[in-house]
Amino acid sequence: PNGADMALQLARAIYTDADIMLIDDPFVDMDPHRASRILSKGLRKLVKDKTILLATQNLSLLAGMPLIIVIRNGTIFEQGDYKSLSSVVTEF
Repeated sequence: PNGADMALQLARAIYTDADIMLIDDPFVDMDPHRASRILSKGLRKLVKDKTILLATQNLSLLAGMPLIIVIRNGTIFEQGDYKSLSSVVTEF
């Protein structure tokens, strides 16, 4: 799917009003500025009382997340906020 398709899928996920949203790298085909804006100004505000499980390889999108859990080979490898994870020498 392209960026517009992913934005539509995010809108549908928000509309369903689920308590937990599992989102698998929805911003992969979007330019970084648009992806960051949708995440910080749209998604997080619209679902502020919901749990978002976001799988992504774009670490810059994680800067505003309250909790980041890094999973490697099915095991929790690290967890914390962006500042604490990026301030130590790890594979994060």
